Amino acid sequence: MNKTILTSIFILTLSLAFSQNLKQQLWNFANPCNKAIIDGYEESFDKKHKNLKDYCKTCIDDSRNGYLFIEGEWPTCGCSCLNEIGAYRKTNGNYTLLKYESWPCSNSFGIYTNENLIDILPKHFSLKEFNSTAQMDTLNYFHLKMKIPRIGTDTKVKLKLFPLGQVGIGKIGISYNTKNSKKIYWSLSSIEWKIIKHLKNDYQIQLIMDKKINDLPQNIKNKILPQIGIDKAFKSEKELITKLSYIKRVYNAYMSLQYTEIIFSWNRILGRFEIKDKTGKPKQMSFLKFIKESQYLSPAC
Repeated sequence: MNKTILTSIFILTLSLAFSQNLKQQLWNFANPCNKAIIDGYEESFDKKHKNLKDYCKTCIDDSRNGYLFIEGEWPTCGCSCLNEIGAYRKTNGNYTLLKYESWPCSNSFGIYTNENLIDILPKHFSLKEFNSTAQMDTLNYFHLKMKIPRIGTDTKVKLKLFPLGQVGIGKIGISYNTKNSKKIYWSLSSIEWKIIKHLKNDYQIQLIMDKKINDLPQNIKNKILPQIGIDKAFKSEKELITKLSYIKRVYNAYMSLQYTEIIFSWNRILGRFEIKDKTGKPKQMSFLKFIKESQYLSPAC
């Protein structure tokens, strides 16, 4: 057997070994979600799965390209989970795994990695990459959502608002996931369907926030005032104003964004992402429309 053939066999064997190792890494990283889907499938159909297509018809195992996507649901309220995972190779042959994960029934979502997330994101990454004048405190209204590429390593990062009523905790204006987040208001959507739906414009909202409900048209007051009081939707005018003021802060933070999307490129040598491009603008809308169209935190079973 000549030297060229031996070299080719060695490269093929090495490549196969790396591919099998990567496949195992990807599935291990997806295990909590994958196990939940499998358990749900077996409980629903009272049988053991034989292959991926049995229980996960929307899943994609493209380990050769360092990509895995799994999504499924199970009985009891139709709960579900989603994992999209990408492998980013470094010059030493090791892989950084990056995952976007979502568990709707527990209001849990975000990005995770098999390394320290701060060490693989662009240096000094913060909300200021989306708004250079951002004023950051310990409450984050935004989180990151990543679209993991199946081919290549350029990765789209979207800045998303937490559901109204939920905030992240941190000092950089952005949360990577819901691990460090808290629920500050449940069922905040009552503002929309008990108060806002009766209003015509931002000026009328401001009247409420300025403690001038009596300056509203009589027909609107007749619909709003019965919602305020003991055992009502809002215990007091102060509670209503406090909640509206919180939503207004979120609205102002969103409307002040300069960008809503960033493209990351992967630097194999440094083993971290770099910013390649910034795109996207916040959707222009009134405060009234923002309240009507926002996603709200709500209890899930």
